[in-house]
Amino acid sequence: MDVQLQELLDKIKSEGVSAAEKKADKIIQEAEKKAKEIVDDATAKAERIVNEARQKESQSVQTGNDALVQAARDLLLSLQSQIVTVFGAVIQTESERALSGEALEKAITTVMGSWATEETKEINVLLSDTDLAALEQSLRSKLSQQLKAGMEIRAGAGLAGGFRVSMKDGSSYYNFTPAEIASVLSEFLNPRLTEILQQAVS
Repeated sequence: MDVQLQELLDKIKSEGVSAAEKKADKIIQEAEKKAKEIVDDATAKAERIVNEARQKESQSVQTGNDALVQAARDLLLSLQSQIVTVFGAVIQTESERALSGEALEKAITTVMGSWATEETKEINVLLSDTDLAALEQSLRSKLSQQLKAGMEIRAGAGLAGGFRVSMKDGSSYYNFTPAEIASVLSEFLNPRLTEILQQAVS
């Protein structure tokens, strides 16, 4: 009886250990599976975070580059505008310089000398008060024929420099003032200057 009891105990013990070992193996396998799932999930999450960070960094770099390009364009356009403005001011100054003193007198006599004498009877030559005072005597001498035909030389209201040739009936006039000459030159030269600046930039 004792032997049977011992055998029974051994059998129970053996089966219990075997069951426990199987249960332990199952628990270990489940734990390993769970651990792998956790690691895989964490790895995927980490890769997603890294990819998102890289994408954001790339977008940030692109946004920064775009902003720099736009700022450079704005700066160049502003600089171009300032250069054109300065260029216009230089043209105005040089036009004023070119239409003063002897140069102004020569311009008037050349323009009026190209008109037929009979046409000049209906013409006024208008100068600024300052230029009229300085040049009137010499102009009257050089344009005596036109003056005899009826042309008049007098001061023009609002004229600061240069001269204006107008019909006495007010039907038309020719403007040879520095502002007008500068305007005409600027219309021709500024687009060319703008083109040169754009070529230099590109």
